[in-house]
Amino acid sequence: MKLNGLQFALLILGFPSLMACQQGPGNQSTAVDRPLVTKVTKENFINGEKFCATYKKITAKEHSRLVTVPQDYAHPEKGTLEIYVYTTKSFDPSLPTYIFVDGGPGQNTHGRLKNYTPGVNELRFDQRGLGCSTPKTFELYKQARLYSTKNTVRDMDEIRKAYGIDKWTVYGLSYGTVPATQYGSLYPDSTQSVVLEGVVGNADFIHMNDYKAEKINLALKSLNSDQRMAFSQIMAELSTRRPSRGAVALIELMFGQFYQDNGMRELADLLSTKIISPWGEINRAGLNRLADYLDSEKRRFPFPQQPGAVDENILDIIYCKDLNGRNRGDTELNYSHSRGFFEEYTGKSHKRAQECDDLGVFASQTKAFDAGDYPISAPVYYFQGTHDGATLAKGAMKHWQSSPKGRSYFMLEVKGGHNPNLRRMESESASLKSAQRALFKKAVLGEAIGEWDLADANKDLETRWVLSLDPQNPGKLDDLFDGILLTNSFPTAAGF
Repeated sequence: MKLNGLQFALLILGFPSLMACQQGPGNQSTAVDRPLVTKVTKENFINGEKFCATYKKITAKEHSRLVTVPQDYAHPEKGTLEIYVYTTKSFDPSLPTYIFVDGGPGQNTHGRLKNYTPGVNELRFDQRGLGCSTPKTFELYKQARLYSTKNTVRDMDEIRKAYGIDKWTVYGLSYGTVPATQYGSLYPDSTQSVVLEGVVGNADFIHMNDYKAEKINLALKSLNSDQRMAFSQIMAELSTRRPSRGAVALIELMFGQFYQDNGMRELADLLSTKIISPWGEINRAGLNRLADYLDSEKRRFPFPQQPGAVDENILDIIYCKDLNGRNRGDTELNYSHSRGFFEEYTGKSHKRAQECDDLGVFASQTKAFDAGDYPISAPVYYFQGTHDGATLAKGAMKHWQSSPKGRSYFMLEVKGGHNPNLRRMESESASLKSAQRALFKKAVLGEAIGEWDLADANKDLETRWVLSLDPQNPGKLDDLFDGILLTNSFPTAAGF
């Protein structure tokens, strides 16, 4: 049995109805783009060859090859890098192909993705600096000049050429939608279609603190006065010099729910029935078990560079270069008993600018991504959740209204999280999994999608797709972006 986010939390918190299933926590369903963020130092660094060897239980199952690319496309004399490319099955040149672009930025997804589309080649690759594509030396790995969205896009086209592919589809998830968008715009003759999930429209709509405050506060409305006092007690522990591990674990769990389908409704249920009793008693033992599990996950592999992890060095560099990292960080999310969660300006934007400078990324090297700068003539397919707290639906809407210049299909999952398409394609329900994979395959092949294609994928699920075809007249989609519904009924404009 695969566990969803709420089931995982209940299991760790120690409630017998799920413990009786005897399902270990390592089998929970997790968002592809919500892994452990790791810090690599000279002492713990491993290169790509050692990464592949260290995790050979995973990499040995991959059909892989190395593609040689320039370190610097403007100055190829500076040397080359090896980009690790792999498939879950043998590559068949007679079949259509799509390439999956990881998020993060700075994430690899070894061992996490499956073969979703029979009859289609599914290429994965470790972006430069990551996983089996890590440079040979720590000194080279640390050079900021190596990493940018533009270089990832160019590497992708070198992969296409190496595999002898004339035309393929690019499928990006989360930050991966940025290089996917740029590739579709800059290489139109090589692009069959562009498929985007958890969409970045521009850097303004990523992990917005005011959005998170609004949604969590709505979930907190499920607490009575005793529970709210207990919740404030847990929050107060975070401001001490040595906060309780349980409080830290609860915060990790709460913000993880922004990646889940039905995440905020599940959080409301979790807080009011499992974490805090109706009379205000805190489940300390359960929170400590949650903290133990999170700590064990961080120690699960011998090196910070590990399957499914985000590399902090590359994340920071690409944020500085392409996602307005220099100007982010002048707000933070705070909490008080009277106000709940709220966004507060700190005036620390100069600190982020200094951090970018320290990485070797200066103001002249930065340009914040905006989808409107990258028109796409190929068909574009969007899979977006209304309650995605990482890449907001409003940003996906901005992308849709500014980038596609041909056919486009905007599929919004009501109460959906960050990975609405992937979660459905891995559903325990055979019929739902089959329906969603069929829908995804139509997008990969660049085929038309209509309401009839969504009918099977919308059966027997609390979340559901709403389709719109006209970016300049989205109609009912506008009504679904704001607020939160804590019941199972289908939202209307009034309900949201």
